[in-house]
Amino acid sequence: MQGRIAFTAGLWGDAAVVCRAVEGQPGPVVDPQFGVFDTWTHANDFAANLNHGLDVDPLEARQIVTSAILARAHLLQATGCLDIVCTDAPVLIVANALQVRLLLTHLALALTFCRLARTLETECGGDRLLRNARSALLLAVTSMFRLQIEDDEFEEIQARLELLKLALREFSPQHALVRLDSVSS
Repeated sequence: MQGRIAFTAGLWGDAAVVCRAVEGQPGPVVDPQFGVFDTWTHANDFAANLNHGLDVDPLEARQIVTSAILARAHLLQATGCLDIVCTDAPVLIVANALQVRLLLTHLALALTFCRLARTLETECGGDRLLRNARSALLLAVTSMFRLQIEDDEFEEIQARLELLKLALREFSPQHALVRLDSVSS
């Protein structure tokens, strides 16, 4: 017996398309007979109309599509390709690059906080600025282990970390949340 069929919107490169999913079968797969849509929303509306024509309600469609995605993941895992596919996914590569840029921005902001704290009185928010700078330092140290960082980015992060450690050392020990020497150089 053939599994139930449902349609869903998907992206194929930069194009929005309609994909067909068969319950329990690896998928969903692009269905070229419907062409390319201007937006994902248009493709999703078209897929919803197709499902309505098949008397498949939105919840059933989601279940069918999910079963196809899980079947695909199971197949990729069984062949040993899941890790390769996941780490090379364009969205993950872009997300990693954005997280590295955000990390660099946090470090630059932390240095600014230290400069401001030097000029402000304690009662004017200097302590809060130093706490924020230390938080950025901790974020950088913990993030470096989970991000894929290019050599030039790593060098830039290391340089900013060194500057931040020096800036934080200028303040009294009460401002030291972590032992700065323990942060790898």
